[in-house]
Amino acid sequence: MLQTIPEDCHKYLEECTGTVSLRGPSGNLWPVELAKISGELCFARGWKEFLCDHRIVYGYLLVFRYDGNSQFSVTVFLPSSCEAPYAFLAQP
Repeated sequence: MLQTIPEDCHKYLEECTGTVSLRGPSGNLWPVELAKISGELCFARGWKEFLCDHRIVYGYLLVFRYDGNSQFSVTVFLPSSCEAPYAFLAQP
């Protein structure tokens, strides 16, 4: 399972190669491979685990903030636009 990253964000991610860290609302880190596949920059290996651990399904909104040093903070919102409360308890 892959998640493509919008092209407008690519210029900010030039320093990131290989594995990056996603910090979930719980403060825990998930290693996720940042890969270029068919010309698209994607979250690859490890992305499915991040989704499963946070119980993310279609319709949820994820907001990413790049914190530097190949690390992103991720906020998880429900379709109602409220933060997903159980995301604060997610463990890798």
